[in-house]
Amino acid sequence: LRPIWNEGGGGANIEIFSVKADGSKVLLNDAANGGFKTYRVGTAPKKPTEGPKFTKSSRNADGSITLEWTGGGTLEAAASITGPWQAVPGATSPYKFSPTGPQLFGRLKL
Repeated sequence: LRPIWNEGGGGANIEIFSVKADGSKVLLNDAANGGFKTYRVGTAPKKPTEGPKFTKSSRNADGSITLEWTGGGTLEAAASITGPWQAVPGATSPYKFSPTGPQLFGRLKL
């Protein structure tokens, strides 16, 4: 059973219960009074680690651009936002480059 709760405004309540053999109602998870246990004990999975992210980009006086990032990753570049993406050889933060075309897209990949 998976109830989906949508409250449009104002107060609302929900009770999910089972009926015992004697006709009395008992809420789910009220194991002390004969209710069914509807949960399980476990360990939550590890949260993903934060990946690489750009922290700064700056245009230099000579027309070059400097990119800075944290979190590792591989700098990739493409002439179009849809790729094809190519790893930029030897790129480490800070990375300085001179654009050679009208546009260049960059991304950091784990």
